[in-house]
Amino acid sequence: METEDREPEDRELVRQVLAGETDLFRLVVDRHQQSIFRFAFGLLGKREEAQDLSQETFLAVYINLAAFDSSRAALSTWLFTIARNRCINLLAETEELPYAKIARIENTSLGTVKSRVHRAKQKLQSLLDPEIRETR
Repeated sequence: METEDREPEDRELVRQVLAGETDLFRLVVDRHQQSIFRFAFGLLGKREEAQDLSQETFLAVYINLAAFDSSRAALSTWLFTIARNRCINLLAETEELPYAKIARIENTSLGTVKSRVHRAKQKLQSLLDPEIRETR
């Protein structure tokens, strides 16, 4: 079944999961896990890292599913975007990937990469602050 053929089904699954039928998320994972794993393995080159990253991707998707906007992108596009960003982050952490190399991978300028990293850190801090306050 082609990805485009799955899009209406994916939208319906997302709707049902958000409506409380959380067990149906397993179908999303079953449907997309192999392609996400292959994508991650292609970027990372290590089977174990690709498996871990695939699991982390689906966990992030599940946690943030309410933020998914099917009018902007297919679920598969959103999944691959999250997986790609996690791969880049992992490479940056494990190999200290310089911003210049990230800029080449993303086909953008060095300044744009630095700006995006800065904004991402700010966003992460704003999201973590309430969590940290709740645990104290």
